Amino acid sequence: MISFPVEIIKKRQKALLEKLPPNSVAIIPSATPKIRNNDVEYKFRQSSRMLYITGINDPFTIAVISKKKLKDGEERKITIFRKKIKFEEAVWVGYPTSDEEIKSVCDEIDEIQNFESKISKIIQNTDYIFYPIGEEQNLQDKIFEAYAELKRKSRAGVLPPKRVSDIDEIIGEMRAKKDEYEIEIIKKAVKITKQILQKINILPGMMEYEVEAQIIKAYRNYGGTEAFPTIVASGKNSIILHYNQNSSPVNIPCIIDTGIEINFYASDITRTFIPEEWKETGQKLKAAQEIKLHVENIQKKVIENAKSGASFEELNNIAQKEISQSLIDIGILKFTLDEVLEKKLFKPFFPHRIGHHLGLDVHDVCPYYSDQNTPKKLEPGNVITIEPGIYIPDFQTLYVKEGQIQERSDEGCSIIEIPEIFRGIGVRIEDDILITSSGNEIL
Repeated sequence: MISFPVEIIKKRQKALLEKLPPNSVAIIPSATPKIRNNDVEYKFRQSSRMLYITGINDPFTIAVISKKKLKDGEERKITIFRKKIKFEEAVWVGYPTSDEEIKSVCDEIDEIQNFESKISKIIQNTDYIFYPIGEEQNLQDKIFEAYAELKRKSRAGVLPPKRVSDIDEIIGEMRAKKDEYEIEIIKKAVKITKQILQKINILPGMMEYEVEAQIIKAYRNYGGTEAFPTIVASGKNSIILHYNQNSSPVNIPCIIDTGIEINFYASDITRTFIPEEWKETGQKLKAAQEIKLHVENIQKKVIENAKSGASFEELNNIAQKEISQSLIDIGILKFTLDEVLEKKLFKPFFPHRIGHHLGLDVHDVCPYYSDQNTPKKLEPGNVITIEPGIYIPDFQTLYVKEGQIQERSDEGCSIIEIPEIFRGIGVRIEDDILITSSGNEIL
């Protein structure tokens, strides 16, 4: 079946055709099934581009969106090349979306094996060709072969495309601004994730994977799946940004970074748990609580400034300044604020950006900078994350130069002595934010 309402798909297709330059072709492939090991495949997850433009959730599919110049005008056409499944194969994998359903989102259907013989004709005499550059090597090879073939025929008036571009230049811009249908699904995903985290059971003696198991089970009970592998990073694991082993005994603090995927749309929420009832050294617990309070206040400050007309660059600068001041106030950095910012002494404690776009992908494919390399401004309809964090390296002494930790002190290094009580503590808090015409809404 088609994954989204046909009228929404049609609206997106119309918008894409309007944004494509005259005499151009866009080629969007489906995801390819991936082998986990030997002959066992990972569960198939469709390309977000294919889902966004067609709603089709089948592998071995290619969408061709054509806006070609004709002698007497312009042809706008959407063709779906797809694999036909024989009965013998359907016994194992089932039948794909029916032709009748696919016809509701395209003008023409063809068989996937015909794509290779038709690719030259599809792209010949066009000014632009768009596809996801660098992702599907097999498709890219076919396009390059067709390009070379047309180049050899150019003296006969059969010309290759004048320019090859990444389709995300256009689709990424479209996906940045969510419609009401998308916003409602994301709101549902966020609500579910927050409810699960509010009810999570973290007890002394538990393993990180036991906490993870509660989350995955709850997602399945809601009919969803993980939008990305859940992070349960406790104790000193909390300073590892993308820790994924989830194999240690739970300790404080305990970062849980997780999100559900509902109808292909993701949430992305992070909470840091510091249960007061744990029999932990009082000083360590108080140190973690102090850092968490700072991170909570930093997030509030950034969210206050997350509105239409602001940019991720501006929000990141606010976060860096606030985190730097917090590190000074806590007593970890013994420098002036100007020195910390100028020398980037905050970077070992906050090495990532403040957030990202959210949608069909947890890190949605949306532009952050314009063609002139200036920061893109946020607009109503953008759904973004705000995720400040402070991560205290588990070292007594840091040698920092240009924001990077060095193995030893040399000229230009700043020396940072970290109090033992703070070492190995990481805190991150993340929420999903809808940019509105009047400011923002915390989902």
